[in-house]
Amino acid sequence: SSGQGTDIADPVRMATYELQKSSRPEAVKAILLLSDGKPNNSATPSVKQYDTYCADAAKAAAEAKAAGIEIYTVGFGLNVEQDHICQDLNGDWKDKSAPDLLAAMATASANDNGCPGTENDDGDNYFCLPKTSGASTDLSEVFKKAVAQLAGHSRLVNVD
Repeated sequence: SSGQGTDIADPVRMATYELQKSSRPEAVKAILLLSDGKPNNSATPSVKQYDTYCADAAKAAAEAKAAGIEIYTVGFGLNVEQDHICQDLNGDWKDKSAPDLLAAMATASANDNGCPGTENDDGDNYFCLPKTSGASTDLSEVFKKAVAQLAGHSRLVNVD
């Protein structure tokens, strides 16, 4: 409700850059992305010009995954109502929902039929939580599950 908009692509690109440039080569690289809105903002001029925010976010995630980075996505309070529909004017993401986008951005996912849904009991990298009146905004259990899944990777390096 800040009026600033939701930019999903640029943070994924910056995280990808930092992980590629600053992390140990043997380390498992991962991005945990939390969103409670549809992509409707970008620092990239070409995206603003053509209103392809969801397509740009999907492209950023594909580039990160191609670089070997695990992506975990959390949709908090998203659903398939009109206010969470991608506003891309054309292309593959026109009229698709933000939950569909977050599911597609995750490294391994089965779209949980939008959001609200379950906290993620199916073991994929897409998490979905309702945000309803009076509901808890404590996302610690979601983050614990994502970290546990990431820790299950055989390449994980223990650092003391």
